[in-house]
Amino acid sequence: AGYYTGIQSISSLGGADADNYELGVVTGDWTVTPRLISASIEAGSSIYGDALTPGAATLSGLIDGDQVDPANVILDTSGRLSSSGNLRAGTHTGIQQLGKLSGLDAANYTTVPMFGDFTPVTADYTVTAKVLDATIAAGSSVYGEALAPGAATLNGVVDGDNVLAGNVTIDTTGFTSTSGFLIAGLHEGIQRLADIAGADAGNYSFAGATGDYTVEKREVGGSIETASSVYGAGRLSTGVATLM
Repeated sequence: AGYYTGIQSISSLGGADADNYELGVVTGDWTVTPRLISASIEAGSSIYGDALTPGAATLSGLIDGDQVDPANVILDTSGRLSSSGNLRAGTHTGIQQLGKLSGLDAANYTTVPMFGDFTPVTADYTVTAKVLDATIAAGSSVYGEALAPGAATLNGVVDGDNVLAGNVTIDTTGFTSTSGFLIAGLHEGIQRLADIAGADAGNYSFAGATGDYTVEKREVGGSIETASSVYGAGRLSTGVATLM
């Protein structure tokens, strides 16, 4: 494809009187317009925080034998990045775009029509939320004192993202004393972390976490009133005991 100067020429004259004339040099130009072809891009996808993997591009309408390759598919991530610079989780409509054609014969083709409306070749891209897990440090307290949940730690957060663990709660259902306090002993899995927070939390999937909690027995003291009896009086009467 291109503009070729002077490649057309007249090689000879014809007709009954042609012998009466001498042909000079006559040339003309020739234009080859790039062939319009169509293209498509497959939907691309990746997990949040991983390298982006654009969908494959396919060209239709090439002449057999020509070497033409679709250029790299370009991802327009502008305005769609998290704090760490990664493409946010979700489906992004039309952000995959076809770049310039490549190959030895690429100049002979175009995906852009010379006339009429032009619709760019685009495709969607989906980022799946990254799965997070968490651990909760074992919590403990002395019976009757305020509960002190263990600290929660998130595992798998991409460096630079703003993601925080929510509040650790303690499910005391079925484990309380008459006074309403969590009873002494080891309680497996009653610490609960149900959610995460922060500007980038939407890029992650979190199913929750649990942890154990131990209540130590409360140490109590007391006193016993002084008791007395008469020698040989039989059964002894003990003093009254008081717990403190």
